[in-house]
Amino acid sequence: MGRLMGSGPATIPPWEHARPPDPEARNTWIARP
Repeated sequence: MGRLMGSGPATIPPWEHARPPDPEARNTWIARP
């Protein structure tokens, strides 16, 4: 998962900034092709 997240918060989608750290929500966008 580190490669998708990158080494900084800049790689996190905009909606992640507005949401609390939710594993299910993260899996939703991470698993998308």
